[in-house]
Amino acid sequence: MSLANILLRKACNSHLPISKRARPLIQYFQALSNFSGSSTSALHHGNGKGLAVCSIQPTGVLHLGNYFGAVKQCISLQNAGEDVLICISDIQALQSIHDRKVLQNNILVTAATLIACGVDPDKTILFQQSSVPQHAQLDWIFHCLVDINEPDRVQRHAKKLQAIKEPKLGQYVSPVLQATDVLLFKSNTIPSGEDFADQYQMICRTASMFNKKYGQCFLVPQLSMGDFSSRIRSFRQPDEKMSRSAADPRSRIEMLDTPETVTEKCKKAVTDFTSEVYFDAVGRPGVSNLMALHSLVTKKDYETIKTECIGLETAKYKFIVADAINEFLKPIRARVNKILQDKSSLVTELKTGSCRAQLIAERTMKEIHHKIGLQPSEIDQILNVAKTNAPIGRVRGSQIQSVDLKINNSSTDSSRKHKFIFSGIQPTGVLHLGNYFGAVKQWVDLQNGGDDVIVCVVDQHAITVPQKRESLHDNILLMAASIIACGVDPERCILFQQSKVPQHAQLNSIIRNVAHVAFLSRQAQYKDKVTSLEKAPSLGLFSYPVLQAADILLYQATHVPVGDDQRQHIQVAVQIARQFNKRYGEKIFRIPTAMILDSSLARVKSLYQPLKKMSKSEANKDSRIEILDSPESIVNKCKNSSTGNFSGNIRYDLADQPGVSNLMTIHSIISGSSFESIEAECSTLDISDYKLRVADAIIEHLKPIRTTAVQLLSDKATLHIILEKGASLATARAQQTLQTVHEKVGFWL
Repeated sequence: MSLANILLRKACNSHLPISKRARPLIQYFQALSNFSGSSTSALHHGNGKGLAVCSIQPTGVLHLGNYFGAVKQCISLQNAGEDVLICISDIQALQSIHDRKVLQNNILVTAATLIACGVDPDKTILFQQSSVPQHAQLDWIFHCLVDINEPDRVQRHAKKLQAIKEPKLGQYVSPVLQATDVLLFKSNTIPSGEDFADQYQMICRTASMFNKKYGQCFLVPQLSMGDFSSRIRSFRQPDEKMSRSAADPRSRIEMLDTPETVTEKCKKAVTDFTSEVYFDAVGRPGVSNLMALHSLVTKKDYETIKTECIGLETAKYKFIVADAINEFLKPIRARVNKILQDKSSLVTELKTGSCRAQLIAERTMKEIHHKIGLQPSEIDQILNVAKTNAPIGRVRGSQIQSVDLKINNSSTDSSRKHKFIFSGIQPTGVLHLGNYFGAVKQWVDLQNGGDDVIVCVVDQHAITVPQKRESLHDNILLMAASIIACGVDPERCILFQQSKVPQHAQLNSIIRNVAHVAFLSRQAQYKDKVTSLEKAPSLGLFSYPVLQAADILLYQATHVPVGDDQRQHIQVAVQIARQFNKRYGEKIFRIPTAMILDSSLARVKSLYQPLKKMSKSEANKDSRIEILDSPESIVNKCKNSSTGNFSGNIRYDLADQPGVSNLMTIHSIISGSSFESIEAECSTLDISDYKLRVADAIIEHLKPIRTTAVQLLSDKATLHIILEKGASLATARAQQTLQTVHEKVGFWL
């Protein structure tokens, strides 16, 4: 498929409005050709150009400091033939804007103002952050890369946090998303002001950390600080820069201020009482600030201004500055008003810019997913071959029958009485008996009982702790094969890989704005994990309960199967859902219910430490029976299992004989026999014979599972197709929820 057709298809998928003033999309394809470079380097490589990325929050009207700072730099680069992307960072804006209509209006006004100032959508890609899902995907990967203290190293950000009584996670991690905005497009230039230096250092650290860990991927960009933005100070506190976050609106001249407002603000500008007009930034910051603005809007130097204003009192000079500013802003205000009269065309510009940005971002994310092990580099070739040669099969026993995957996609039909189940499992090793009986087998029972089941291989959760790239993708396929072999039927439920559905990361980036940092820090499982670490935990490990909440809420799950020790995670999802629904005045999310799994998982203990749960994380592999273990391995593990100083008859006595009792528990679960029946049948056996009896029962039970899993793993192309099909079905459901969320928060224009 040609790039033009891809672009057209994406435009259709995003419901891009058609306006009589909108340029044909084919023009964007032609313009995009000027942005395309090699797949592994920045866009400007190969054409001698630079690439600049600038993020602007739609948190209010742009002021003169913004214009003469980053905006003017972007326009200069654009007019010099450089490649420029301007991101309207609406996700960041959720930290402070909770009203849908306010945010929608701010996005449109920001876009209109940028265009009116000289940003040309034919030359510069102007887009919404929320419309490019790769922002959220890369943001999560960076969460798992940097440690929990990284945001605090950005001093300007840390200072802001100190003023917030109860910071939300979205507020705390915002520097990571800012780094994502730049690195996603492999920018080599960041147009910004002098106060961006700390954030710039964080961007460089993040790029270097990724390159060191996974191999060269990101450029280390250069910070291009404007000569003028630092000279424009607050009208009320001229020792500070002009800022949209200042509480007093009189402190800044906004690009859309009326002439009367500009004059009034200039009149109230703080200055000294010296009548003479001359520039002295240290001794006379107030007057010097007025002169700086006067110079910028008229292009006159200070000496000329001083000469023209000899004998003028400061009070009268303020009116001269106001007149000059009004003359400068007059055509910009007129252009903004004209642009806003045709909002459909403005929305088209943003939607089309988002399509263009997404095409570029997809290339970066494909490379990154390969580097960290979430997908093989040859995935497209694998899928193309598989689609041609290997039809998908429903797995029964050891046979794979060719079928089409058809799954009821009516997940939002509240009239259906059955449950909507979501469950996830990390691809961190082979399933063991505890996983199988405690979780997977119960998913199968729910599936076979007619419930709507979604099973997700949560690879994005897996990378919250270090993973080997070489083994991560193999583990994803291994987990998928194991789950299918255990009876999860991809024809009757949805089985997919988390990172293939970007809406997980997108929803995470939104709902974290209602999750309190203090609340997350009190999570018991987080505290337990931190105690075993030798260094500071990753930001991803700290915030993963929010991603887990996004996993659940994205599919409007009614029930989430969990072990008793995971209740707290569901409580996080419930709290976030309630807070989000309360903030936006709608019942956007269903409130999920924890479905406490059968206690089998807790009952199946380690073969070496029978008072502890069987676990994939235990260092001694002989402590667990894995579902793909060979018969010989199962026999050896059972023979060497810890049973203490056992003597007498085989009996269930958890207090005195935990090792024997654990073997009996496994025997009972597999055979369906009660402890009394097992005692009656095996009471005369010595412990070594009983261990062999248990091993035989396990081998017999796991034989068809192991056979099917091995067969599936020998045909990885089919596994890829199953996961891709599942991801397509999951995406269809997830997009329904995400679109609703985008509408409610104000992203959908």
